[in-house]
Amino acid sequence: MYLKWILALAAMAAATGYTMGRAKKMENKQETVNKWFTSHCYLNGLAAYPHDSVNREAFYQHYQKHPERWDATFKFLRETNLDSLPVGKYKLLEDDVVVSVTEGITRPMGNTRWEFHKRFIDLQYIYKGREMMGAAPIGSLTPTTPYDDTKDVGFGDVNGGSYYEMDSQSFQLFFPSDAHRPNIAVAGNDHIKKIVVKIKLD
Repeated sequence: MYLKWILALAAMAAATGYTMGRAKKMENKQETVNKWFTSHCYLNGLAAYPHDSVNREAFYQHYQKHPERWDATFKFLRETNLDSLPVGKYKLLEDDVVVSVTEGITRPMGNTRWEFHKRFIDLQYIYKGREMMGAAPIGSLTPTTPYDDTKDVGFGDVNGGSYYEMDSQSFQLFFPSDAHRPNIAVAGNDHIKKIVVKIKLD
């Protein structure tokens, strides 16, 4: 009986130690991610910063996997004269990084839609003007339009979500785990110049 009690205590101690060890590892990993994210070292001098709402762990993991895609993206935003850059599409790394430059009018919220992507990450940067963008976990989206693999886009409805007013000081990153709702007008400012960078996931 005494031996069984000792063995049970030892098993409990081992399980507790394992759980605490895992928790400590997760805590250390999160600390590493946060430190990297807030250091902005990956921007190499780019004046615009990622918005605080960005999924930091997804960004960190993808940057570690494909640093060349992110470096090409940030170099383009840092070194290109965005004032004179014509509307159009530009390939930075073949089909791995594609930039779309648009100018136009934002829309009332009721005329915008929630969307999602599966094969590409969206970097959305409002270079001129202001725009409201919505974001929500992909699990909260109810599809209303079938996903189009050719265009890498699907649409749906979200009950709720968070909204952020964006300008030239920061950019948003939307991963396949995020539903997003772009192009929403901000009162008093509806003309924008926008840079969207499509960064291949795999």
